[in-house]
Amino acid sequence: MIMIIYMAMVKDKDLKILIKAAHAGGKILLKYFGQAIDVVEKSTIADFQTKADLESEKAILNILKSNFPDYSIFSEEEGKTDKDSDYTFVVDPLDGTNNFILGMPTFSVSIGLLHKNEAVAGVVYQPVNNQTYSAIKGKRAYLNGKKIKV
Repeated sequence: MIMIIYMAMVKDKDLKILIKAAHAGGKILLKYFGQAIDVVEKSTIADFQTKADLESEKAILNILKSNFPDYSIFSEEEGKTDKDSDYTFVVDPLDGTNNFILGMPTFSVSIGLLHKNEAVAGVVYQPVNNQTYSAIKGKRAYLNGKKIKV
């Protein structure tokens, strides 16, 4: 019996689109960072949402949806968009909302790509430091386009 192990093929050009989406979201966050903005409490006392979260997510989703129209998406603010796809993007448009609200520069945009519930690619962008971490499962990982070891 021959067993074939299938690993989702994520191409470098796909990863570049994820990076573009993360940067678009990060640009929105930088626009609001350090400013007084309205904060809405979501599910618990320490779970907040801001205009920056919503606008960042919108910018990210516009890019992902236009480039990967058949993929499902699970995003923090909008929720699940199920396209009955083997691929799902998981999006946190402002990872570290509490830090962001307090003016602490330790927050990021996080985008993951799952294939049948297995992580196959991801991008974490820290806009204040202009640091972009990206990786494709089984291939390579990068910091600002330069190979790193993980």
